[in-house]
Amino acid sequence: MSTKKSNPLLSVRISPELNELLEAHMETTGGTRSDVAIEALERFLRPASLDDELPHLKRRLQQLETVMQQLTSQSLNHNERNVEADIG
Repeated sequence: MSTKKSNPLLSVRISPELNELLEAHMETTGGTRSDVAIEALERFLRPASLDDELPHLKRRLQQLETVMQQLTSQSLNHNERNVEADIG
């Protein structure tokens, strides 16, 4: 018999506008709805001290760097195709 407790489930309804913001955030960060909800609840219910905030800021910076690399790569690929089209 397992003594491990499962995580409680939280279900909420949100406005279409908030859902659009959520979808955009998930696309940018690669997180899930659960990730966003848990992080938001933790920030609201347990405001972070400066010491607690540093790992979060490092993680966000890493996510932003990843997105910037993807955008730069896409931009370079797009420019290369334009140059090839102009030459070809």
